[in-house]
Amino acid sequence: LVTIIQHGLVDENQKVRTVCALALAALAEASAPFGIESFDNVLKPLWKGVRTHRGKTLAAFLKAIGFVIPLMDAMYANYYT
Repeated sequence: LVTIIQHGLVDENQKVRTVCALALAALAEASAPFGIESFDNVLKPLWKGVRTHRGKTLAAFLKAIGFVIPLMDAMYANYYT
């Protein structure tokens, strides 16, 4: 599911990006404490989205990052926090 959703993070429609980020947040929350391997492909688009978006879209991207970071090993989580 993550590989299907990842293309929506860079879509031209803002609502699509927001919904995809929220879907990734829900998937990350449901896969805790395992499953970081599935989210490797979306880390860069999520971080790029955090730097470029504002408002509700930024909140969705931050929520997704917030649920992906706890899945990481401590060393990698320190790098991203």
